[in-house]
Amino acid sequence: MQTMRAELLRKKRLERAGIRSEKLSLHKDFIEKRKQQLDQIALLCKIYHKKVKISFQTNSGEQFIETSLWMSTGQYVILNDGRFIPINSIIDISF
Repeated sequence: MQTMRAELLRKKRLERAGIRSEKLSLHKDFIEKRKQQLDQIALLCKIYHKKVKISFQTNSGEQFIETSLWMSTGQYVILNDGRFIPINSIIDISF
């Protein structure tokens, strides 16, 4: 019951942020490399207090945000301000 409620809350947050719920069609190897890259970037952001520029796909088109990554989960990237971005909607990450 708790996990269903948590998933519902995540979806509502994403809808409010206008983040596309559909996944970009990416190769599995690319997604695995992206997850490893995100883990490393999150660690660097914590250690050096650096910000990254993330471009991601939303319902209204491509969006950019410059922020620090707090954590990377299996499906989402969690930003310092508590927002979630689905890993599959991320287009590019740069320092």
